[in-house]
Amino acid sequence: MAKKVIASDKNEEPIHGADVKTGQTIVEGDLVGLNSDGQVTLSYSATGLGTTGILARGVVLTGNTVGQFGGTTTLSKMSYRRRAKVNGFTSLTPGGNCFVSTSAAGGIQQGEPSGTGKFRQVVGYAVSATEVMFDVGDVFTTL
Repeated sequence: MAKKVIASDKNEEPIHGADVKTGQTIVEGDLVGLNSDGQVTLSYSATGLGTTGILARGVVLTGNTVGQFGGTTTLSKMSYRRRAKVNGFTSLTPGGNCFVSTSAAGGIQQGEPSGTGKFRQVVGYAVSATEVMFDVGDVFTTL
C-alpha cells in the first residue's frame, strides 16, 4: 500500500517553494530535509551528516512527479510540513517512536539507529500498525 497523508496541521504554514534536488523522486508521505545547497532531498540517517546524512525537516504532502494532461511532470520546487498523519506503513508497533531510516531514504524505522557517525532523530510515533503521527523537530543525536 502506498503512503498517503490523511491529515495535517491546518494551523501550520507549510514550508514553500524550495528547489528539489535534481534526479530525486519524492512521493507523498516521504521525510525530507535540505542539503547544503538548500535543495529539498530525502532524509537519511547516514555517516557524514550534511554530506550523505540529511536531517528530516518535514513530510511531503504531494510528491514531485505529478500527472498533467495525460502525461507526467516533475516539479522543480515543492513544499512540506512538520506535522502530518500518514498511513500506508506496515507492521508498526503502536505507541513506538519512529526515527529517520538508516536504510531507506525518506523512510522511517522503529528501532533506534546505531552506527558511528549516523544520527538518531525521532520524527513521530506509530498510532497504529499502519499510521504514523509525524511531528518533525530539530532535536537529534549524532552517534
